[in-house]
Amino acid sequence: MAHVFVVDDDPGIRAVLRCALEAEDHAVIEAADGVSALEVLRASPWPLVVLLDLRMPHLDGAGVLGTVAGDRVLAQRHRFVLLTANALPLPLALGTLLACLNVPVVSKPFDVESLLDVVAHLAHDTHGARGAHAAPSAARPGSSGHAPGGARAPAPARLPPGPKPLEAGTRPSRGRIAGDKARQPSTGARPARAATPHG
Repeated sequence: MAHVFVVDDDPGIRAVLRCALEAEDHAVIEAADGVSALEVLRASPWPLVVLLDLRMPHLDGAGVLGTVAGDRVLAQRHRFVLLTANALPLPLALGTLLACLNVPVVSKPFDVESLLDVVAHLAHDTHGARGAHAAPSAARPGSSGHAPGGARAPAPARLPPGPKPLEAGTRPSRGRIAGDKARQPSTGARPARAATPHG
């Protein structure tokens, strides 16, 4: 079980992720913007696995990570995943920041089950960060990639598409979710997988 912090300004995405994470016995907390997220990160008594949206009001995901990079305790205590629907590759400065903090990138729309696998991996990583002065994690499996200009950065998790979205009100489970204000069509199919509503 991990303490997972979902930071996204879309309440639908937060609800879907909370449902999926709690089904895996993770404890979940939420924030809707980067300013609130930093307050929680500084106050948390536990190491957190942070699912961090890139595009948010007040302070975006890049701003949060920039602040974390300048705070040794936050950088060593918590683990981050950047969620984005932005076109890839990401800007050089952001790619460099992600590489320095060993932050994997998950592209929207994404498969919830695959994201849960990433959370499980980072949850194991946080066991070594229970003290605020633990060493930063090593590069994670499958996280190699290139940012513009040659900077080394985690590769985006381009996950396979799923079936058509569920109707509103259907319980989301183990499917795909889109976000960052843009609806993105699904193609192909994953057998026996439900899909989550677009956010």
